[in-house]
Amino acid sequence: QVDFRLLDAAPSAGFAWAARYDSLRLFSPAWVSGLPGRPWPGNPLRYPTRAETAAYLRDYAAHFNFPLEANQRVSQLAATPDGYLAHTTNGRAYLAKRVIVATGPYTTPQVPAWATELPTAVTQLHSRDYQRPVQLPGTGPVAVVGSGNSALQIAADIATTGRPVFVAFDEQTPAMPNNQLMWAFLILTGLLRVSRHTRLGQFMHSRPEPVVSGDLARLRRFANVQFIGRAEEALPTGVIRGRRATT
Repeated sequence: QVDFRLLDAAPSAGFAWAARYDSLRLFSPAWVSGLPGRPWPGNPLRYPTRAETAAYLRDYAAHFNFPLEANQRVSQLAATPDGYLAHTTNGRAYLAKRVIVATGPYTTPQVPAWATELPTAVTQLHSRDYQRPVQLPGTGPVAVVGSGNSALQIAADIATTGRPVFVAFDEQTPAMPNNQLMWAFLILTGLLRVSRHTRLGQFMHSRPEPVVSGDLARLRRFANVQFIGRAEEALPTGVIRGRRATT
């Protein structure tokens, strides 16, 4: 048995999910998404909602009684003769022989450089801060910039209100089905757990992350949605120019 502590910058387990947009769902079914020792409750074939995911993570931490230290954002990590010393932003320090950094790959918002060219009258909202359509003032057109799954889900969320939506999506982004058969294939072949340190893993991680083909097809069916291609620049008038892929 190893004595350990979990330092979390958030106020509780699962907070990153609780803070995301209302319509967000897991991109994998419950039977694939369970953590070791505690399967998801309910229908294993469903794609859990944002609220279900946050609740599952809170329950998981409580079930195993993890020594979770909330509101402890690590600001500095230094090597010492006795191990590693972690300092947090609220003044606490933790000494450990080993440290695992598990902050995840999507913690820093990425905003295109040309976004500064948009006039101040244009409301800008990063996907990290988007939760529901009512956050967007007025009833005029909305541009959703991004070629990931979240961009597709957010664009569809806004499109259901009837507002015109311009989707700046790179048409060369790969798309894959997201069904039970695909997940069974990934599990049975071992592709889901290929180490990124292998040759195959390096190849897979070098490829663009695919979007869900069903979500992309659904978004294209909205009459009030227009795809404008990959966004390349913004004009002082508030217009975003996109570039469509050539064949």
